[in-house]
Amino acid sequence: MIKHLFSFVVICLIACGSVLPTTALKKDIKNIANGEDKILWSSNRKLTWNDFQGKPRKNRGSIRAETNGEIITEKTYWENGVPKFEIRCYFLKDKSWTITNDSLTLQHEQIHFDIYELFTREIRKSFDSLNTKKVVDFDVYGNIFSRFLNENDSLNDKYDDEVRFDRLEQAKWIERVAEELEKLKQYEYKPN
Repeated sequence: MIKHLFSFVVICLIACGSVLPTTALKKDIKNIANGEDKILWSSNRKLTWNDFQGKPRKNRGSIRAETNGEIITEKTYWENGVPKFEIRCYFLKDKSWTITNDSLTLQHEQIHFDIYELFTREIRKSFDSLNTKKVVDFDVYGNIFSRFLNENDSLNDKYDDEVRFDRLEQAKWIERVAEELEKLKQYEYKPN
């Protein structure tokens, strides 16, 4: 199960008078890098149950764990006359929770986080295309960002609906998401 949290940091450009949509505040980069409250998605780092530090919801029904993540703009700058954005995908430790420790459920939650990364890469790819076309209209970027956030929600819901902890369906989704991530590998974030 997943609860979706997304954000696009406010960017005010006085020269253009443009504003990108937003719903979140920036966090201290040092804390993020140290993994105190967030985990940056990485192909080298899988989730563990120790990462789930939030308090379970009271009305959780049969839900045994919940992954919360966010896709955010960490940095925005101009290059060659067009806006550039550093888009990152994070797992939110204090908002993700579990009441179990079985490996199938952990694998299920990892795929939710991987789906977040999939759409983060889709956003990067689309923004690169807009940069190539020298698009400077921030509304265009914001609309694409919002569209992919909605698609992320839909795919995560579909994943939950189709899997329901069925090992065969889970295996299909693991393969499907891995293939999609591989197709977009060039859009994986590589920290300096």
